[in-house]
Amino acid sequence: GKVVSRQTGKSAGGLVGENRDTVINSYSKAQVQSQGVRAGGLAGWNRGGTINNSYATGNVNGTERIGGAVGYNSYANVNRIHATGNVTGTKDVGGLIGRNTEAETKESYATGDVNGGEVLGGLVGWNQNSNITNTYATGDVNGDNYVGGLVNYNWKGSRIEKSFATGNV
Repeated sequence: GKVVSRQTGKSAGGLVGENRDTVINSYSKAQVQSQGVRAGGLAGWNRGGTINNSYATGNVNGTERIGGAVGYNSYANVNRIHATGNVTGTKDVGGLIGRNTEAETKESYATGDVNGGEVLGGLVGWNQNSNITNTYATGDVNGDNYVGGLVNYNWKGSRIEKSFATGNV
C-alpha cells in the first residue's frame, strides 16, 4: 500500500499519523510520501507515546523530520523497532528516526539508505536531550550538509551507548 499526504504541517505515517499512546507488536509495509513535516514508516509523530516490538519496510519520502520508522519522536520511547526502507527528505532525516527530542531509543536498527539535504543520520538525524542505546545503522548516508553514519546532531544532554554504523557516508 501507499500513504500519500499533500497537507503541509501535518504528520503522515505508514501505521499512524500521530501516536500519543502505545503501539506494540505491529508493522507497516506501506510506502509513505508526504509534502508536510513529520513522516515515518510507522508513525509520523510519536508524541509522548511508546512504540515497542514493531517495524516498517516501506520507503519514506518527505520534507523535514522524516524517518524510516518515526519522523519525530518527542517525549517518547521506542524499543526493539526497526526500519528497512530507504528514506529521503530535506532536513532532520534518519534511517529510523528523523528527529529525537527528550526521548529514549533502545535495541533498534535501520538498514535503508538515507538521502537528502542536511542533518542526516543513518539511524537518527537530530538527537537532542535523548538517549540511544544498543542500536545500529547499516545503510549509506548521502547529503549536502551535516551528515553522520549513525547520528548527525547529538547534543544538549544526549547520550549514545553501545551503538554502531557500517554504511558509507
